[in-house]
Amino acid sequence: MMNRIVKAGSVCVFSIVCSVSSAQDTTSVTIDASQDTFTRQVSPTATLGAAAALSVSGVEGMNADGDLRERADAWMQFDTTPFITAFDAEFGSGDWEVVTVTIALDEVGAPRNSIFSVGVGMFEVFWVADDSWTEGLGRPNGQGTATGDSLSFARSEELRDSELDDALGTFSNAGVDGTVVFELAVTDRFATDLASGRSVSLALVAVDANLGYTFHSRQWTMPDERPKLTVTAQEVGEDALPDDMPVDDMMPDDMDNMDDTPVDDMPDDDGMINDDEPDDTPVDDGNNTPAQGMCGAGMMAAVVMSMFMMATFRLSRGRKYHWIR
Repeated sequence: MMNRIVKAGSVCVFSIVCSVSSAQDTTSVTIDASQDTFTRQVSPTATLGAAAALSVSGVEGMNADGDLRERADAWMQFDTTPFITAFDAEFGSGDWEVVTVTIALDEVGAPRNSIFSVGVGMFEVFWVADDSWTEGLGRPNGQGTATGDSLSFARSEELRDSELDDALGTFSNAGVDGTVVFELAVTDRFATDLASGRSVSLALVAVDANLGYTFHSRQWTMPDERPKLTVTAQEVGEDALPDDMPVDDMMPDDMDNMDDTPVDDMPDDDGMINDDEPDDTPVDDGNNTPAQGMCGAGMMAAVVMSMFMMATFRLSRGRKYHWIR
């Protein structure tokens, strides 16, 4: 069986319901879908939540026999609780952010049931804000009927909202058997939902009219070939500063382009520079205090020396040679 990874880096596909791995300052968690199904435009009230495979088909999608199958959308839902539990334990409660998100899907290149279309093409993944759906019952050879919140094509059209949903990327299937890992965009609303502890819903919709993409569902008998969502997170917080961030080295302001923010640790109204400001905060950081204390004495010594030299010069006027002993 072929395995392909698309922009997945070092992400692995695991065969258990939830797994955790760490690398340097990041931690990754992989989970299985908690619900999944697919909907068909030609059967707008049918449900297929018990199917072992999901279908994404374009409006002109055909099966291997050349029969028109038309549009089909795949839906998946993931419980984010394992993400919260693992990341809070690793980084502290809420002290983390999502870095990357991938989804691993195991394609069926030649599906045996005629309900599935075939053909390589592009599809788009959407984060759907509304999670109020269930996968329902039904299989390709015995479709169910939508009741309540069970997902049919008609119900899915009600859930989708272009104002609230986010596009997470456009991808292509391979047309052959094998697992492919797709890296999804991490939008603000998607990341917030992943950190909410609630369910996250994804919808896969064909871009190309001739697309026929079939992949195994959570009902499939082989656990490692079921849909899997992997989220990688890293620590954040006020104390998480870069190692190379400049720090104040207490040099005089603006001499070394460092931060050098003046800090006044003197008592209020200590009589230093700008003593009209009660706490001297903007100007006194304690660096120039010795020079300020010595300034008056230095000026007085210079004046006395100047007067002595002038007097000596006047006494020596009239002599041919000066300062010769």
